[in-house]
Amino acid sequence: MALRDEMEREVAARNALIRAWRACGIPIDGCWDVSDEPHGLVFWAWARCATCGADRHEGDMGGSDVALAGRVLWDILIANLVYDLNTGDLPPVACPHLKPIAEAIVAPSHVLEIQQLQLLAGD
Repeated sequence: MALRDEMEREVAARNALIRAWRACGIPIDGCWDVSDEPHGLVFWAWARCATCGADRHEGDMGGSDVALAGRVLWDILIANLVYDLNTGDLPPVACPHLKPIAEAIVAPSHVLEIQQLQLLAGD
């Protein structure tokens, strides 16, 4: 299986998960994408709180374990939004509205069920 295909499947699953969280009442907007960069394929993730407007984006090359790379990237992105772990140039944020996502080690079963329906429905 080609790396790009694997990354595209992960992107579809991650975008479906964002829609599932939103369907469960969490005010999250966002998207995942894969792009060809000079140094290889890169995951891009963006998330924004629809209530307070806090937003962040992250990128990662993915590596050999695409699902793990996606999970780590997502955890970093949400942690930066909720707990303001970013020490860079971006304005500080501390969004309480997305905290249920940050506190979920694994998305609750009802969110995962909606994610599966979202995947079946497509983008």
